[in-house]
Amino acid sequence: MTAVPHPLLSTKSKLYQRDTFIFSTSLPARLLFGVNQRRIPISSATIQRWAYLLAPHSEPFHLRSVTVHQFGIMAYAITPNGPPIPEDSSEPLPPGNYGWYGAGSTTRFLPQITTMPNPPSFAAMQNSWTWFPNQQIMLDVIPSVTQAVRQRDQHRCFITGTNDTDLEWMFLPCFAHLCRFPPLKDSYDDIPEFFEKPSNAVFLHKDLVPFFHDNAFNFDDHRILIFRDIGPAQKLLPSHLRVDPDEGPDDWYLREHFRISLKRGLSFLFCSSDDGRAWVNSVGSDDTVELAPMTDPRWQTVVGQSIWENVLETRMAASYVPSDEEEADQADR
Repeated sequence: MTAVPHPLLSTKSKLYQRDTFIFSTSLPARLLFGVNQRRIPISSATIQRWAYLLAPHSEPFHLRSVTVHQFGIMAYAITPNGPPIPEDSSEPLPPGNYGWYGAGSTTRFLPQITTMPNPPSFAAMQNSWTWFPNQQIMLDVIPSVTQAVRQRDQHRCFITGTNDTDLEWMFLPCFAHLCRFPPLKDSYDDIPEFFEKPSNAVFLHKDLVPFFHDNAFNFDDHRILIFRDIGPAQKLLPSHLRVDPDEGPDDWYLREHFRISLKRGLSFLFCSSDDGRAWVNSVGSDDTVELAPMTDPRWQTVVGQSIWENVLETRMAASYVPSDEEEADQADR
């Protein structure tokens, strides 16, 4: 197996310049997290907290530095090259590759976080409401809440303190079914009253609204995390959110919005996420499948180049003829 610095990455993952990757110990290994630490510094303690936020019943685990080996097309294995990292360590992780090891260290498994669905962004879900005649009705803050928030915030953005704002739900009531522990009374069919409160609504700078809906930034215990480049709007965001505990949005809604954003922000890791695996077989990767013509633009993609490399290695291995000395050495064994 060939050691590689990192797996084949999706177009989005390369765009986000991720430099730190965490793999499962399953075989083949699965890429769990990918982070650009120039944008979001992380530690072992950070990963522990995120893991239990995404999957509260996660089994105990620790991280170890690993070497990533490629064996085939988009298939990887990991081997540890460092000691276990203390779970509560707040030391920043050096950029590189890490394995997610269970308490037994040798057990190969997929962590519970892999069972959690990857939801689309709030903006993408809104755009999918083609069947709804007036989507804006689902997004508007109701009049009773609007009046209360105006009196509370005086049109000031809860992040920047400026007045060029729109009134927004912190967590859209129509997405209540995505919450982990929503205190619903009867069913998900009706918008629960729990979400239609002033503590779930804020004034937000107009330039930040589209990125907030697209889960491009969020709040991790009041630390502002920016998952991707948001252009000039990034200058509006401080490093931390300062909210009076008796005013502004409730931490519960902030945390639930962050949980959805976190799952969204850490997805799109492997090349297969957006380049697709369906065409891997169609271009041909063994002698039983006719290769696509070399003019096919898919050969120029990262996945296509990986397949071509695999084709060449397979052909070279099949045509290899051992020398007389090698045959003699083999006979002596």
